[in-house]
Amino acid sequence: MATAEGWSRERLRRELAGLLREDFATAFERDPVAQQVERSLEKAPVEVERGELSRRPVLGAFLGGEEPPGPEEANRKAEELMASAKETGRERVEAGSGWARVISVPLPEASASEKASEYLAPARRYAQEQEVSESLVLAVMHTESSFNPMARSHIPAYGLMQIVPESAGRDATRLLTGRSRVLAPSYLYNPENNIRIGAAYLHLLYYRYMAKVRERESRLYCTIAGYNTGAGNVARTFTGDTNMAAAAERINGRSGGEVYRTLVRELPYEETKHYLERVARRIQAYRDL
Repeated sequence: MATAEGWSRERLRRELAGLLREDFATAFERDPVAQQVERSLEKAPVEVERGELSRRPVLGAFLGGEEPPGPEEANRKAEELMASAKETGRERVEAGSGWARVISVPLPEASASEKASEYLAPARRYAQEQEVSESLVLAVMHTESSFNPMARSHIPAYGLMQIVPESAGRDATRLLTGRSRVLAPSYLYNPENNIRIGAAYLHLLYYRYMAKVRERESRLYCTIAGYNTGAGNVARTFTGDTNMAAAAERINGRSGGEVYRTLVRELPYEETKHYLERVARRIQAYRDL
């Protein structure tokens, strides 16, 4: 009889192998939260944008191909990934009273650059369209989702750049189309759509919400922090209030380095402090792609 540990390991291997073979459409169909959200939007009193999902493998570039890998290759890669798997907690099962173990399986750093290459073309296209740097788009994408196009957070935020439909999604669609729309999960799980919306939201942060910050480096750091926590919390770091125009008056008397250090030290949330550090570090790495 297998031990509980052995049974759990075998189950994890099967789950990982299945995920490595899964395509976009199947992953979406298997996501109960996304399906519930899609159904709830059918009666929503707002305009909703939906999208089409392909049969391409979600992790195709990671495995080196456009076609789903065979069972043997998927099992081999699953075994490799399990070496870095860690139990990070437990969550209550939504459809019952039990608890589920949460296992984190990070992709190796080398695979992140492989995934970045897969999304380089749309990142470049939409970065140019929105007049932001492609290295910023890629660094945000890496930090938000580790280049997992089917990522979903508890907020919920969706896809490569972790778009929140009711905030960034509505703001970006207003910029792009002149009218605000709610973006369904099926739209945001499409990589092209997601990158376009994310780049548009970065444009809004840099050119509108942080527009009164004159020094470009300072404005970039404020934009990065704002993508994670909102412009109001960036302003609060400098003035104790959410008025970004008032905050800009204090920011403009400091160098870019001073602004960065103040944000890392004084931002209201630890998550955003670490987020700013990671994105700023990765921008430099992606300038060389």
